[in-house]
Amino acid sequence: MPQKLEIAPNTVFDQWTVIGRSKDPAKAKKGYLECRCSCGTVSDVSGHSLISGKSKSCKKCGHARSALTKLEANTKNSKEKYEGKTINGFFIKKLLIKKKAAPVPDVLQFVPSVDANSQRGCQA
Repeated sequence: MPQKLEIAPNTVFDQWTVIGRSKDPAKAKKGYLECRCSCGTVSDVSGHSLISGKSKSCKKCGHARSALTKLEANTKNSKEKYEGKTINGFFIKKLLIKKKAAPVPDVLQFVPSVDANSQRGCQA
């Protein structure tokens, strides 16, 4: 028979701080603990999920962390892919990307690419 899990109050697991056993008797019997997230959200969390690291924070904080990670990855990839390159006759000097949930470049700074041999449409 598996041993009962005993975790002391005020024990911290990533963003969760253990308050005590769950107030719901059915959940308490299954090893759930009442925890407070760093943002202040109080929720019942499985003791096993805390110890294994499967649960790191509440859903709200988890979604925010996930969105930020995706944004940082996409921003880096976009800059490496486009900055300093000539695309459709325009030299992309710098990408200006606003930090928001959808990582899509909002503004591109275009500088016309100038070749000594061809100056399309520029007659002075």
